[in-house]
Amino acid sequence: MRRLLAILLSLTLCATLTVGCKAAKKPAPTPTPTPAPKTAPKVVPKTTTPAKKPVTQPMPTTSAELHKLATKLAGEAAKVPGVKKATVVLSGTMAYVGLDLKANVEGSKTNTIKKDVADKVKKADKRLTNVYVSSDADTVTRIKKVAEGIGKGRPISAFSREMAELGRRIVPKTK
Repeated sequence: MRRLLAILLSLTLCATLTVGCKAAKKPAPTPTPTPAPKTAPKVVPKTTTPAKKPVTQPMPTTSAELHKLATKLAGEAAKVPGVKKATVVLSGTMAYVGLDLKANVEGSKTNTIKKDVADKVKKADKRLTNVYVSSDADTVTRIKKVAEGIGKGRPISAFSREMAELGRRIVPKTK
């Protein structure tokens, strides 16, 4: 019984493939030519030029370039009212910002200042994808140590463990 079923299935499969292959080999019918239009087609002049994509430069890779850009971004962050001093460390397209806030900043103002700083830093360099901001004293100290090391010429890769800890501690404010 199994043999008979296997033979029938094999024959059915062969017949299907044979018919399918013959149908696929048939030439397509030739299209009938359409008569030419009696009037000339309207030519519309192209008035718009395609918008060019802005050329984005890659993020800096050397310690000196990173330090220079981080210093610029820290200056922008320090312009936000309520910020006494800011420190920035760059890793790829992410910025880690440590804030020393003025003495009169309390409560919910802190979160507003952090958001304003994140927005200002993101606006200062459009290549940034994430901006992490913290005013926690321990986290700010860690950011300062990394920034000092990069300022002395050490590569960001030398601080991989420290950067992983910073990423774990700080919640992104801007994406």
